[in-house]
Amino acid sequence: MKKIKNNIGFNDKTEKRYNRSSSQNTFLQDFYFTSNFHAKAKEWGLTEDHARHVYYEGDTVKENMKVATYKGEEIGIYTFHDRLTNQPVITSIWKRQPRPTIKSSR
Repeated sequence: MKKIKNNIGFNDKTEKRYNRSSSQNTFLQDFYFTSNFHAKAKEWGLTEDHARHVYYEGDTVKENMKVATYKGEEIGIYTFHDRLTNQPVITSIWKRQPRPTIKSSR
């Protein structure tokens, strides 16, 4: 596998970053979730699947920030793409009651 990675153009630094000793190689996963994400997800009772839902179905409200409504709550994530792999990285997640919509009186 090392030979294949080097043929793709990875250098040793990149190869070490993605050569993890977990049961699933992070290079092959669709997203990379940071340790901060996992801490916040546990705090809010959310999962990686919630984050995927927001990523695909949510609206971008600020650069690197997306939100989506799910079962009556607003769930938000901070995300960016890794420069080397273009893999989405999700760094944080939260939830709250959705903001009330303001109706115009015009």
